[in-house]
Amino acid sequence: APLLQDFKNYAGARLWVALGLMLLGAFAEGFGILMLVPLAAIATGTASRFSVFIDWLPPDGRFQLMLLLFVGAMGVRSLMLYWRGQELARLGSGYEASLRIRAATILAQRGWAFASGVGQAGMQALLLTDVPRSALAVTQMLNFTTAFVLLSVQLIVAAILSPVLGAIALAVLVAG
Repeated sequence: APLLQDFKNYAGARLWVALGLMLLGAFAEGFGILMLVPLAAIATGTASRFSVFIDWLPPDGRFQLMLLLFVGAMGVRSLMLYWRGQELARLGSGYEASLRIRAATILAQRGWAFASGVGQAGMQALLLTDVPRSALAVTQMLNFTTAFVLLSVQLIVAAILSPVLGAIALAVLVAG
């Protein structure tokens, strides 16, 4: 918990930006998945729950609108994933650099007597092993959060498409 609190203090508002990008990317992907249903229904000539929203259009117009919405959602998704990846990479690498600088600063402030007590091996372990390990833990937490947001949105989409299959997917997830 102290490591995550330290990261939260380091990241500040950028953490909210990253979370927003995670959510926007997940919702864009979910919307794109939802747009596949009317596209498939139009292609096969069958009706879907979404047909009532586009019945006023001619058949070609329905297909073009759904295709445009799908391609648009996938384009937005791609942008959000790119921006999210960039922001998470900046946060992760910046945090590691911040840890390394703070550790070196503390060693320098404590003076030679303290540093000689820690020893060369201890300082190397701190700067070359402990700092990267801490940064990796934070990166793993960010990856877990991203996966959790995406999975949550996909469960919502599954529940919209088929409540029964959505419930089954949730049960499998909980059992796992």
